[in-house]
Amino acid sequence: IVLTVILIIALIVILFYPRTYMDVQLTSNNGVLTLKKSAIEGFVGEKVKENDYLKNSKIAVSLFKNKIKIDVKGEIVPRVEVAQKAQVLEQEIIEGLKKFFGLEHTVKLKVKVNTLSKDDNPKRQRVI
Repeated sequence: IVLTVILIIALIVILFYPRTYMDVQLTSNNGVLTLKKSAIEGFVGEKVKENDYLKNSKIAVSLFKNKIKIDVKGEIVPRVEVAQKAQVLEQEIIEGLKKFFGLEHTVKLKVKVNTLSKDDNPKRQRVI
């Protein structure tokens, strides 16, 4: 009986687990456009580079049937207002995806800061 219950629960979990996709089909009057996951990653990467407050950023995109989940991780540049910059970045990415690609899916974006970025040029000089 216990084994049957575990098997039924496992079957229900497998059936209702959300599927991930490798591409999104966009249909219009003129035809069908297939949008790959790497295209979304490239677009988001360019938006992150334009804002220039995240260094060494890593972008992960998960495509579901009616939702796109984007995770952005990276090092933040000191002296920046993180919360406001993250909201501006989120709005730019969502608007860009809707305008440029014509996506009607809901976009869920998460920006995660790993560490503070260190200055490459230290201002102190060595004494010889």
